[in-house]
Amino acid sequence: MANDLRSVVETKAQIIQDEINRRGNKLQSDVNKFQSDLDKGVLIRSVAEQRNQKLQQQQANFNNYAAQKQQEMAEEQQVMMNQIADAIKTFIDQFNEEHKYAMIIATQGGILPAPVSCGDPDLDITDALLAGLNSEYVKNKGKETTSPASTDTKAE
Repeated sequence: MANDLRSVVETKAQIIQDEINRRGNKLQSDVNKFQSDLDKGVLIRSVAEQRNQKLQQQQANFNNYAAQKQQEMAEEQQVMMNQIADAIKTFIDQFNEEHKYAMIIATQGGILPAPVSCGDPDLDITDALLAGLNSEYVKNKGKETTSPASTDTKAE
């Protein structure tokens, strides 16, 4: 599944990159032609200014287009990763219904949203930890603490 999805995304990315390259090459060709005409002195100043403004607008349009397409490629990549993660999580949940593991842990990679992919809720000690931490905080809150900077030390 991951290979198939990656292949589709890579094909889309290559098509987008080819279009960006084509547009970039066209813009560069127009810039080169303009520079050549300037160097030859075949343009009057007003025409040269108009062409320069037009080329600057084309450059801005190209930059916007390239940025938009790069964003689209990143979104495609993220959608692919989400599809893979969803498929894995769905399978793990179904697998665990049959095998009844107390906990299934993801040991590497960042595709799943949490290290514990599936677990028995009775094993979750989060609430007990939070209650203990809060109790400890309240208990020590009123106590005066001394910082290392406030203690006197003597050099011997």
